[in-house]
Amino acid sequence: MLKSKKGLTGNYSGIFGNEVLLKGRNGKVVLTVPVSRPARKSSASQLDAQDKFREAVQYARMVLQDPELAAIYHNRTPRKKSVYLKALSEYMTPLEDLQLDTSDYLGKPGDTIIVRGRDLSKVTRVSFLITSGNGLPVESGDGSLSQYKRQFQYTATALLATLGGTVIVAEACSLPGHKVKLTATL
Repeated sequence: MLKSKKGLTGNYSGIFGNEVLLKGRNGKVVLTVPVSRPARKSSASQLDAQDKFREAVQYARMVLQDPELAAIYHNRTPRKKSVYLKALSEYMTPLEDLQLDTSDYLGKPGDTIIVRGRDLSKVTRVSFLITSGNGLPVESGDGSLSQYKRQFQYTATALLATLGGTVIVAEACSLPGHKVKLTATL
């Protein structure tokens, strides 16, 4: 379709008959042949990235339609960034750099297990499961966010006679639903 900016004698731009392309350059009209690009097939990793982005867009739209989620994201969003972009970026970014610290756990009530991370603002919940050396569950529960928001802490309530073979699993969840499992064997 041809477009004119200054009437019949003005600058034209557009394609004419799929054979001639009119471009305005420095006040002049230039005729060129349209470039035909062959259709390329996307690689498997590109298709995966496209699918993930499509899911992220759906998630961000859902956040905007849910007043409670929109309010949560609004509180976590810097001033000049939109809630939509914050939700989109959180969906695209997995939870990273989380560490499970069991150094203070000796199998006694009151001992603590800690999950630390560089950025815990995305983490909404950390659940803990302690199993004995023979595979039986000893206790489980959710950790609490520390006062300074630098770690999630779980305080043990059960007594464990022997630590050998004890497995501690912490599962961190983010608002978009990403989950990361951290495991330590004592």
